[in-house]
Amino acid sequence: MGYRTDSIIKQPSDKWERRRREAKRKRQIDVVKVANLAGQGLTSAEMSEKMHRSKSYINKLAKEFEITLATKKRGRKPCH
Repeated sequence: MGYRTDSIIKQPSDKWERRRREAKRKRQIDVVKVANLAGQGLTSAEMSEKMHRSKSYINKLAKEFEITLATKKRGRKPCH
């Protein structure tokens, strides 16, 4: 689909296609990193610090690719 300007059909630039491919590639790399760190038993907060990504992004990737993340136990600490 082109854009008509001055009676010449102007094609959209390849810039957006390249950006889309780069974003897809970065996402694939992030999924592998999340899977590796989840195997080590890290929580999403710890992963976000290591990968320099937001915690919600990590959780979204884990949910989409069905990766189980470790959770820290909450509540009282045992006294013994």
